Amino acid sequence: MALFSLILSFIKPNKRRRKFRSQPQLNEIDRMTGEDFEDALQYTLRKKGWRLETTKKSGDFGADLIGTDPQGRRVVIQAKRWKQKVGVEAVNQVIAARVYYEAERALIITNHYLTNSAWDLAKKANIEAWTRKRLSNEIQTHE
Repeated sequence: MALFSLILSFIKPNKRRRKFRSQPQLNEIDRMTGEDFEDALQYTLRKKGWRLETTKKSGDFGADLIGTDPQGRRVVIQAKRWKQKVGVEAVNQVIAARVYYEAERALIITNHYLTNSAWDLAKKANIEAWTRKRLSNEIQTHE
């Protein structure tokens, strides 16, 4: 826990990050930058009791968001706002992030879908994958 707190202390929020005042919908998300998608996820999940911070752009060890879920478990999230299926590399990234940040829970959240190989690896590595349908459900029930 102390290591996790130390790591969080080194994360410096980017003052240029987008601040959402209302819930973005999937059609908006599909046109966002990757950074805006991270901010949109942070907005959505905070409304549900998650406590999350964005990581720095590079050297993040595979995590875009880190913090705690509503049950207080440490979590790492790899956010992928893509126009194609997300592959195994994204799963590998979040596996590394889970180890590095000593997280109990690891997620890949995408506005698209995962390849079959990515799904297989995610299942074996106990990585949660929120694809387009789950993301849509989370958006609809964000409050």
